[in-house]
Amino acid sequence: MTAPTAAQEVTVTVELKHLTLTRALSVIDLETTGTDTRTDRIVEVAVLTVYPDGSVVPFVRRVNPGRAIPAGASAIHGITDADVAGAPAFAAIAPDLFAALVGSVPARRITLSKMCGIALVETVRAC
Repeated sequence: MTAPTAAQEVTVTVELKHLTLTRALSVIDLETTGTDTRTDRIVEVAVLTVYPDGSVVPFVRRVNPGRAIPAGASAIHGITDADVAGAPAFAAIAPDLFAALVGSVPARRITLSKMCGIALVETVRAC
C-alpha cells in the first residue's frame, strides 16, 4: 500500500463505541528518511484529530526533506524524491501543523520516541 498523493482524497470514519472524549484527540503519523534524529528528516506529516462529537479533521502534508530519501525508507512508506520535489520545507508547514494540534491531546506510543525526536529536532530547526 502506498501513501496517498496530494491529489488523492482519503475518507475516514471514526465510531467512538468505548471511548468518551472530553477533549480533541490527535493521532500523529510521521514518515521520515530514517530514524536518526541527527541526520534524518520528515517527508510526510499526518494528523487525524477526533473531536468529542465524533467529527474528524485530517491534516496531511508532504515535506521536502532537503536530502535524498534512501531507497530503504521509500520501500517502507512509498514516498520517493519525486513525490516531495515540489513540497515545502518543514519550516513552511510548521505553523499549520501547530494550528492543527492546538487544543488537542496527542495520542502517544512509546515505540515512536525516535520519530518524536525527529519532529522535535525539525521544529527547533524551523524556529
